[in-house]
Amino acid sequence: MKKIILVVLIALIGASLYLFPKLCKTNLINIDNQDSVINNILQLKGYTSINVVKEKKYKDYYAILYYESNSNLDNSKKNLELAIYKNIDDLKNNYDYYGGASSTKDFDTFNCNDKGQETIIIVYGNNQLTKASSYCIESSQNLYKKNIELDLILDIYIIYDTNNCSSVNRLLDINEELIEMF
Repeated sequence: MKKIILVVLIALIGASLYLFPKLCKTNLINIDNQDSVINNILQLKGYTSINVVKEKKYKDYYAILYYESNSNLDNSKKNLELAIYKNIDDLKNNYDYYGGASSTKDFDTFNCNDKGQETIIIVYGNNQLTKASSYCIESSQNLYKKNIELDLILDIYIIYDTNNCSSVNRLLDINEELIEMF
C-alpha cells in the first residue's frame, strides 16, 4: 500500500512539474529585441503586421506606439495604438504585457493604479494636426507641464499617489491658451 501511495505521489509531482510552467506561462519579452515585441503584439491583437512609430522606456515600464499596417488608410486616419510592458525581474530584461489602449483622438492618456503602489499615466498622441505647443496633466497631488517638440508624443509618468489614478489633461497653444481637454 505504501508503494502505491509513493508511486502516485511521484506521478503527481512529475505531472505538476510538467504542467505548472505551461499553465502559468506569461508573454515575457526582451524589449531590446524589437522583433520579440512586434511578434508579441501581433499575437495579442491578432494583426498580421504593425508599423511601430515610437517607443519609450521609463523605470520599469516600456511603452510602444504603433498602427496596424495592413490597412489601406494613411496613418493620419488610423487609430494610434499603445502597448505597455512592465519589467517583472530586476536582474533580467524580462518584460510582461501590462496593458494597452487604442484611440481615435489626437491625444489620449492611459491611466492605471498598479496594485495600490503607484499610478501610471502615459500620455500619447499625434500632434501633426493639433499643433499644440505643450500639455498639462494634473492628478490629485501633482501638476506636470511638458513642451511638445515632436509630432508623436509618448511620455510615461509614475505618480506615487495610491488614492487616485485619474487626471485632468489639457493641450495648450504657444500663448498658453487652452486648445482642448483630452
